Amino acid sequence: MTKSKPLQVFDVPLKGISLVEASAGTGKTYNITSLYVRAILELNLEPSQILVMTFTEAATAELKFRLRSRLRESLNAVIKKDAGKDDFLSDLLYRNYTDAEQKLHNAIELFDESAVFTIHGFCNRLLSEYSLQFDVPPNFELLTDPSEMLQDCVDDYWRAFIQSAEKDDKKWFILDYLTDVGFGPDELKKSVDAVLTHPRNKVAPENISTADLQDSLEGLEAALKTLKAHWEKEGDIISDMYLNRKLSGTVFRKGKSWEQDWKNLMELISAERPKVNIPDRMDRFGMYMKESGSKKDFIVPELDFFTAMDAYVEITDH
Repeated sequence: MTKSKPLQVFDVPLKGISLVEASAGTGKTYNITSLYVRAILELNLEPSQILVMTFTEAATAELKFRLRSRLRESLNAVIKKDAGKDDFLSDLLYRNYTDAEQKLHNAIELFDESAVFTIHGFCNRLLSEYSLQFDVPPNFELLTDPSEMLQDCVDDYWRAFIQSAEKDDKKWFILDYLTDVGFGPDELKKSVDAVLTHPRNKVAPENISTADLQDSLEGLEAALKTLKAHWEKEGDIISDMYLNRKLSGTVFRKGKSWEQDWKNLMELISAERPKVNIPDRMDRFGMYMKESGSKKDFIVPELDFFTAMDAYVEITDH
């Protein structure tokens, strides 16, 4: 393991790869501009031949300004033989580079051709200049923010899924569950974005197919059919017990929850298709009613509807 050491601008090799780590406010830009001047003087490079990349447009503009200023400072120091209090310029004069004045003057004159880019800006230029080699259309557009395009794709997919769900029971089954739990296009976009921004992450499970839901869907359809059949025979009995407050008032106390539970039951019984995301308290209309609804002056009868409801709830729990 290579041991790190403080950066000395004139000791940094200009060939190969060097890693420089620095915290905020420690002079990164100062050192970048100084290394830039060294490359001009020692490698006989022009601004167009030195690639400098940063992250934001604002940082790019700032860096261009600082690089040009550093070249001018270096040229003035060479012409006047005076480095002032700048240690880098003092070392630069000490080294007495050949044709330093001419090289710096040319660099300033050609600085408008400097290759200072954001990362996406550099990629855009490279793909534009070598579109044939990279097999990209010559009029392509490199997006810096793909969120709007991603939203359009997600919305198109969601609309198509809704349309296809009208004729596909499995897709309707999925859509019904997703909407019940509050999952829509915005949530889908967040999920897709998480995968795109972390390409090394793995999606689990890897292989997902709606065919895997066939057994669950058939089981729910059969359970709902059975539930409705028993309701046809025993629904009046349950309605009488529940609505006329014949059940234990301690367990089945009338109130908002009591009313909402009954409403949820009616929605399930009247549903044309099975629902997988049912309210938590639906089991109150199963054997729980038989076991907890009786009281001294009233015994809840044995009803097939209770076991049918428990069977339906069990399937949705899995």
